[in-house]
Amino acid sequence: MSLKALPLLVFNMAGEMCYILDQRLRAQKVKREKARRVMNEIVSTIFGALFLEKLFEPQELPNRDTVRLLFEKLAHSSIMRLSSSSQDKLYDLMAMMFKYQLQNAISPRHLLVITLNHLDGIRHIVHGSHNTVNQVDHAYSILRSTYFDMNMSQLYYIRQTLLNFFNETRVRVCLLLQEKLQCEDGHFTVPLKVELPSDMSKPGAIRFYASGGKLASQRQFKAVGVYIEKTAEDILDFPAQTIDRGTDLGKNIYDEKQAGVRAGTNLFSFKRMSRRECMAKEELTLLNHLIATENETDSREGVHLSIFEEEEKDSSALSRNDEKQVEDKHEVTELNVNPHVRIDVSKPSAETLRLLHSLDISKGEEEENAPKSHSEMILEMLDKSL
Repeated sequence: MSLKALPLLVFNMAGEMCYILDQRLRAQKVKREKARRVMNEIVSTIFGALFLEKLFEPQELPNRDTVRLLFEKLAHSSIMRLSSSSQDKLYDLMAMMFKYQLQNAISPRHLLVITLNHLDGIRHIVHGSHNTVNQVDHAYSILRSTYFDMNMSQLYYIRQTLLNFFNETRVRVCLLLQEKLQCEDGHFTVPLKVELPSDMSKPGAIRFYASGGKLASQRQFKAVGVYIEKTAEDILDFPAQTIDRGTDLGKNIYDEKQAGVRAGTNLFSFKRMSRRECMAKEELTLLNHLIATENETDSREGVHLSIFEEEEKDSSALSRNDEKQVEDKHEVTELNVNPHVRIDVSKPSAETLRLLHSLDISKGEEEENAPKSHSEMILEMLDKSL
């Protein structure tokens, strides 16, 4: 297992998280200042100096539960709040999209290009905040000094560590199902058309070398599949001077303005697809209703968001009623000193909330005094920075 895989895992999944949240904030027409504040606070936490210092220390990848908790804390570093159900679905989509990109990387070094595409996307989202942009640029500097001089075997080891981390992660995503990039059991399809790295020739020859390294003979065979030789070099500068680094993997598929990237609007629409294509609905109720539901003791209101652009017919009446409530909530939140954007998949009943609050989740003395792992130290440090 590579001890330097965690920063790439965090940067790439954080990029996917920012893409999703930014798209929904814009689609639901949340006030610009509030939306900008949400994204700036999240990105500032991700690229905070102390967090990056701990993140880049050599360490094994934590387990999936710990990584999920890490991103829950990162998402909650802003005025936005997600329910546990919403967070689970958000994490599933983040994980599956990065897993798809990781599996389709044409070479280990390609992983760096995908990571830079994510940093480009995050930088674009917070481009109006000078301090936050500087934090992203600082993260690039650390990334460059850590990974750019690695040889191919070291990067291969990192990619393999990340693939092992996602080995049991299989959630069906509507967009991937529609494009026939994913099977109904959650596995990805293997394309017959394969792009080759720029320094690799097409398969179809077996070469035999003598003991001195001289080519002795060569035998030809017919390779199955279509292989495309890559001519353009991967661009590792930051920020990118051109729109294309050499791959679309890692770009914001939810941004319709990005040239060369097909906007993933169907990810939020089930009406355009058959029931067979959208069997993922149970798995991808992903932030189904990013809405505020609870009236907390301090009477802070939230902003209603919905990740689906088209609601099913049986909920259309409820949606119209919710829209009216959103307008009222916008007027109320302007008066609050510390408004929160609460994101939830469903409206929990008062009884459910009462039971949740009554649970005893305190740690015992032995657990408190037990030595902490490196991952626990990172989480604790993140708590202190919030």
